[in-house]
Amino acid sequence: MSRDIGRIPIISLSGCKYLTNIITELPLPKSTNVSIKCHSLLSDQKIAQEAYRCINCRNEAIVNTLIIAVNSVINDV
Repeated sequence: MSRDIGRIPIISLSGCKYLTNIITELPLPKSTNVSIKCHSLLSDQKIAQEAYRCINCRNEAIVNTLIIAVNSVINDV
């Protein structure tokens, strides 16, 4: 079988193939060797500062809003 990932038959007329039959033909994951320079997921410094300020204050309205937001997230884990 060739190393071209686009040519690996997963489903054929004979039915579904087991992945273990083709696992040796799949490419191995490789490191990108790209360093991560960003220590925050927030792209704007002003947003990061505002988020830090909100986290460190004791504003009941913000706390209640965060509680409602976290409780509204669907978590099917």
